[in-house]
Amino acid sequence: MNNLRIIDVKFSNNKKTCIISFDSNEQYTFAVDLVIQNKLSKNKTISSEELANLIFQQKIIEAKNAALKYFSYKPRTTFEIEDKLRKMGYDEGIVQKVIAFLVDFGYLDDLSFAEKYSDYLLNKKRVSFRNAKNALKRKGINPTIIEQALVNLSHQEIELHNALEIAKKKYRQLINLKKDKVEERLAKFLLGKGFSYEVIKNVIKNLR
Repeated sequence: MNNLRIIDVKFSNNKKTCIISFDSNEQYTFAVDLVIQNKLSKNKTISSEELANLIFQQKIIEAKNAALKYFSYKPRTTFEIEDKLRKMGYDEGIVQKVIAFLVDFGYLDDLSFAEKYSDYLLNKKRVSFRNAKNALKRKGINPTIIEQALVNLSHQEIELHNALEIAKKKYRQLINLKKDKVEERLAKFLLGKGFSYEVIKNVIKNLR
């Protein structure tokens, strides 16, 4: 086990980190809190194992900060955070520690995200339930959580309402076509939007 002696400790320009210099001619940058917690000061001697642990803890801090910054733009799912951190080069152990931290402190809640996002998609964007589910799946949300998020929504009522709203706008573009052509075009259009045949049939019936 090799021991290393600290020969210098100084603040970085941002005052949030410290640059620690060792007698091995190595330099490392650690968060101020990490320096204080471990009582790192000039002439203190630490083992190579202790240094490795400090480096690991610093990577966790950096990964947490990266995740919180990613959150600052808009809400994220567990999958999105994991994917972001992996692409930044963090190993799985660090990724999962950050996820656990975010869950414990309430930053990360896939069920809450799924409920709010599905409400936005269904009631603001007027998408079909199928397309709402697919959008949540693309966010990496577990299918069980998706079902939980949608269970309290009135499926048929919202589905028909959204399809009608979309169809009315499309109908105005097709007004000069023959009735059978209008219905054919509307059916294909709504099918492409993810609405079921039953819903499409009811929409066309309502527009007659």
